[in-house]
Amino acid sequence: MPGKSTIKHKVCRALGVNLIGSPSAALTLSRRPNRPGQHGASRQAKISPFGQQLRETQKLKAFYGIGSKQLRRYYEKAARVRKQTNVALVQTLETRLDKAINLKIFKSYDIRGEYPEQLNEHTSEKIGIATVQFLKGIKADVKNIVVARDIRLSSESLARSLMNLRV
Repeated sequence: MPGKSTIKHKVCRALGVNLIGSPSAALTLSRRPNRPGQHGASRQAKISPFGQQLRETQKLKAFYGIGSKQLRRYYEKAARVRKQTNVALVQTLETRLDKAINLKIFKSYDIRGEYPEQLNEHTSEKIGIATVQFLKGIKADVKNIVVARDIRLSSESLARSLMNLRV
């Protein structure tokens, strides 16, 4: 069974864009510019406007790692905002926590990362905002949140940025 990276490379080739941002995917696209599959090289038909919209939707879904239902919900949410729908949609997708923060810092019981590459004041603030929004979303009646830290020099600034939220 192929691994996830192989599948991602196939998706990149099928869409003709390096969506995962890896050098190996860029190398694969330069070596094999055609779509994957038996008829990838021979079928280069003109694409219809609907086909272009479908391709852009597939790019969004592959780039942000979301499904059709999630994308539809994000679109409906963006359509209700007073901004242009496409701008609001991209802003909503870009502010997702998994896109804004390196997910490797989340462990089963705490958050750990190298300072300042993986975990800094900006990341800490985003985690705090996401936590508050989550608690508001589930309508939790939480009065206090405990923030623990250790004796490292960076711990104080990270804890302060996590606690000084204006949501």
